[in-house]
Amino acid sequence: MRKLSLLVFLFVLTACDGALQDELVEDKNPTGTNVTNRELPGRTMSDQNPNLINTGSERNQNTDTEHAKKVISDTGEFKPDSVWINGNDMWVTAHTDKDLTAKEKLAAQARLHKLLIGALPSYDIEVKVNED
Repeated sequence: MRKLSLLVFLFVLTACDGALQDELVEDKNPTGTNVTNRELPGRTMSDQNPNLINTGSERNQNTDTEHAKKVISDTGEFKPDSVWINGNDMWVTAHTDKDLTAKEKLAAQARLHKLLIGALPSYDIEVKVNED
């Protein structure tokens, strides 16, 4: 029991550091309003906290889906249908006017997958080709 109470006492003692007091003190920003959390200028919240998702401009999902649809259209063989993005995963559905055998369908999916990976290498892409 003594060891446990000593451990709790040491934990409380080390947790109450003077640096913590400086962070909790309210400051005034240039506009005169109270600010309780300090943010570094020019940095976003996701830069300061690595546990938050990255919402910066490094990856724009709308631009990426449009780029994927353009790559599909540029083949001339396929028409884009749906492009879904969830994190690093991208699901693409394309249509073709041709009647394909199972082997030809797999080959078409592989060709389209290779083109999309070349255009958008940061995603894990799943491709599905449907016949009209």
